[in-house]
Amino acid sequence: MALTPGTPFGRYEIVSLVGAGGMGEVYRARDPSLQRTVAIKILPPSFSADPDRLRRFEHEARAAGSLNHPNIVAVYDFGANDASPYIVTEFLEGQTLRDKLVPPLSIERAIDYATQIARGLAAAHAKGILHRDIKPENVWITKDGRAKILDFGLAKSTASVAEDGATVTSLPEDVSTPGTVLGTVAYMSPEQALGKPLDARSDIFSFGSVLYEMLAGRQAFQHGSALETMHAIVHQELPDTSDLTPRVPGSLLGILRRCLAKDTDERFQSASDLAFALSALSHSQVATAALPAVGKTPANRRLFLGVCAGAIVAAAGGAVGYWAAGSTHVGTPPSFRQLTFRRGIVRDARFAPDGHTVIYDALWDGKPLQLLSIRIDTTESTALPLPDARILSVSKSSELAILKADGTLAQVPLGGSGARDLAENVFDADWAPVSGSSTRLARSFFGLLKASDS
Repeated sequence: MALTPGTPFGRYEIVSLVGAGGMGEVYRARDPSLQRTVAIKILPPSFSADPDRLRRFEHEARAAGSLNHPNIVAVYDFGANDASPYIVTEFLEGQTLRDKLVPPLSIERAIDYATQIARGLAAAHAKGILHRDIKPENVWITKDGRAKILDFGLAKSTASVAEDGATVTSLPEDVSTPGTVLGTVAYMSPEQALGKPLDARSDIFSFGSVLYEMLAGRQAFQHGSALETMHAIVHQELPDTSDLTPRVPGSLLGILRRCLAKDTDERFQSASDLAFALSALSHSQVATAALPAVGKTPANRRLFLGVCAGAIVAAAGGAVGYWAAGSTHVGTPPSFRQLTFRRGIVRDARFAPDGHTVIYDALWDGKPLQLLSIRIDTTESTALPLPDARILSVSKSSELAILKADGTLAQVPLGGSGARDLAENVFDADWAPVSGSSTRLARSFFGLLKASDS
């Protein structure tokens, strides 16, 4: 029987019934001691006599209670009142992600929610906690657009998913036994459907199923029966996404396919890597959306070149063999591989003569513009010991042409030391070949083109 408004419940005061389901009732309540509104989830006495339900309820409280992250619901208290176990959490206003999926989300909104969910998963995995039931019903979207992961009732503690070396959270005995299939069928990973041991990559597959639904407005794997759906998850490839191509960027579809790979080794290996990839994609989407029409002024042209260069760095890895090596296979499409994952904007990028190094300038993590280099076979960038500057060009002898913030054109070796100023009030410059193996630097002084031997 539902509690009526004003009923005391332990040290809390019931305000209203929010909802009821198979795992109990949820109430809006007041915490008089802290003067705040909370949510209380109560397991009815008839359920508390069931060891399995009670153990799952305790799992939910301890798993979520051990985490402190803006994209995971906060647990404040756990206990029992008159033989009714309860969990007290922050009170969330908004609706579930399920309620927001009709019609399908915009690309910007889908990327935003997906990035937040991935960050929440990364925080849970870093504490050694698998969720095992990621689905739209278990993600809450607050009125201010924040995504919160809910319901850790099927959570499992395992040291194998800890990403940051932190102490792994201790949970009660797992709610399942080896070979048991737990979760929601349509969002299970292949290994989950087969009752195999799970790690963080299982949650990443479930996340991929949710991302697919956010983009397509339909479930990735949905058939007439649970058995048919599980068979499709294990054996069938991702449904055709050709109808999504006109509005969904190829880079986002690439992230989606990687999440839903059948082979765990082909998926993102951690939720933190997934979150970085989505965050970088989000920034590139914002930069592209903010790109103005190319005007006649130098300022407009500089902005246009800068945003385009960000895409060049993302494409550098797979395209180097096609562009830098001068491939004659005109009909062969280039492949693309993202190289940078930090928060910010890449403005300009150039290949070095070796075809395996990219020099770029970027605004990372709120810091001033800086020059960096990266090998295409890594994801680690090295900052060059130079002042704030743009990369303009790289010569065949690995000399950099850079443009300082004050408009000074400078020449500097690839290693980044011993910069030599060449001219002032320069807008742009590039290396041009001359006789023999030397090059010369052509530079534009707001329209006036000059050249000097290198």
